[in-house]
Amino acid sequence: MPNQVNDHIKHDRANRLLALSKELNRDFALKQIGKSLKVLFEKRDGDYLIGHASDYLKVKVKTDRDMIGEIVDIRIDKYDGILEGSVV
Repeated sequence: MPNQVNDHIKHDRANRLLALSKELNRDFALKQIGKSLKVLFEKRDGDYLIGHASDYLKVKVKTDRDMIGEIVDIRIDKYDGILEGSVV
């Protein structure tokens, strides 16, 4: 097909879009700090329960309670690649 975009340009554009997406996701996650989110817990990973908030953000909570399958109010305390919080 004529007038195709060069492969190098395609890859560069895709990488720039991925970087922008990661930045926007991080910025959105940081705005959740201090808020209370409803989280559905799905699995345990060591000392943490892992779940997703209603806006699909991944959240972890350090607890020994078994809340898998439950929707729980969680106060978001910090972000280090994944939101971390505590039970309200």
